[in-house]
Amino acid sequence: MTIPRLELMGATLSIKLDAMVRRELDVSLEDSVFWTDSTIVLQYVKNEERRFLTFVANRVAVIHSGSSPSQWHHVVSRLNPADDVSRGQTAEELLTNKRWLYGPDFLCLEDSEWPKSPSLRDLPDEDPEIKPDKEVVTVCAVNKMEQVDVVDRLLKRHSSWHRLKKNVAWLLQVKNYLRAKARKQPTVDMQKLLAVDEMTRAEDAIILYIQRESFCKELKFLQKDKVDSRRSKDYIKKTSPLYKLDPVLSADGIIRIGGRLKNAPVDEGVKRPAVLPKDHHVVTLIVRQFHQESGHSGREHVLSLLRQRYWLIKARSTVRSILRDCFGCRRQSATPVEQKMADLPSDRVTPNKPPFSFVGVDCFGPFMVKPGRSLVKRYGCIFTCLVVRAVHIEVLHTMEADSFINTLQRFMCRRGEPEEIRSDNWSNFVGAERELREATQSLDQQKVNEFLLQKGVK
Repeated sequence: MTIPRLELMGATLSIKLDAMVRRELDVSLEDSVFWTDSTIVLQYVKNEERRFLTFVANRVAVIHSGSSPSQWHHVVSRLNPADDVSRGQTAEELLTNKRWLYGPDFLCLEDSEWPKSPSLRDLPDEDPEIKPDKEVVTVCAVNKMEQVDVVDRLLKRHSSWHRLKKNVAWLLQVKNYLRAKARKQPTVDMQKLLAVDEMTRAEDAIILYIQRESFCKELKFLQKDKVDSRRSKDYIKKTSPLYKLDPVLSADGIIRIGGRLKNAPVDEGVKRPAVLPKDHHVVTLIVRQFHQESGHSGREHVLSLLRQRYWLIKARSTVRSILRDCFGCRRQSATPVEQKMADLPSDRVTPNKPPFSFVGVDCFGPFMVKPGRSLVKRYGCIFTCLVVRAVHIEVLHTMEADSFINTLQRFMCRRGEPEEIRSDNWSNFVGAERELREATQSLDQQKVNEFLLQKGVK
């Protein structure tokens, strides 16, 4: 944080205070005057915020929103009452300091007698807060032998099949509007929303363009088929991907697969789906659309939905490669991270010791027991051997420390004294451990006193 930035933050604070005072006072103020002893702040204020970097630009924008550059004036440090506090004064000096209490004397004078602001030079371009000029170097390599297709660039700019159809539908609307206007015919209303048939025409236009780019020779042969009586297999080469599909040309000029389903009572898109190439950006958008509409289903289900309208060349491998790159599916099917287990402690793996040498203890319950006509709670206390996992269960009458001590005593009378006991530090376990430790310490002290009395030591 540099000194000019701190000065600028103080100027920004004065704008906020001015707005608060104007909002809270019942008296309307004609104008506000802002004084600063920092010439760099005056230089910032008299420049546009877009010239500076983000930090200074944001604060200059706040200053410009609450004041104009003409409201800002310069005061020298020796006349600035703010320096009385920043440079240090005692409380008695402040009470006798009229400049601190009432402001500088020149404020009572006319505006023409106020201190004049110094002439400021423009900020140099080397100032660290000035936004540096960006050097833009453009290199354009154009191959005259290749023609850049604007439609291909339009198709590749979209990442959604629905959005692509929508934009193409609007382009077709504009084309029809311009044609009608050039022919002086009634024009369509460009303000109305798109209809379903307009989206369908846009989809057919996209499919037709893709087929013209991918199946140019086959399309020419099929257009001749309307004149000649030969079958498509008679003139389509065997190396063509459409050879085995018995392709036909529909009334709208789209290549569709043939077959024997002409009389089937199903939709035309199901009987004769449109043929699409395997490697194309639009094909990727279509497969993603069906994949998302089916709830990110698997390859076979997406393929069955896709073939109700389109026939992809090598569809299975194409769908598999596209679904493999689906981020949502990869995240859902990802293997969860597993925490590596720590090594077992020594009391879990120490052999050649009797059972219950190392014990883990815990309580469970309650269980409702009916002694006589009353209904009381009883708990279970389970002791488990940490090595061989043997189990010993005792009854707890209450969850107090005394009841657990009695239970522990019964366990030790039956299984022997354990070397170490592990628990979850519940209150009854902690209380029992404290009582047993205090009893052991008092017992040891009593034995020491008896030994000293036997030796004759007081």
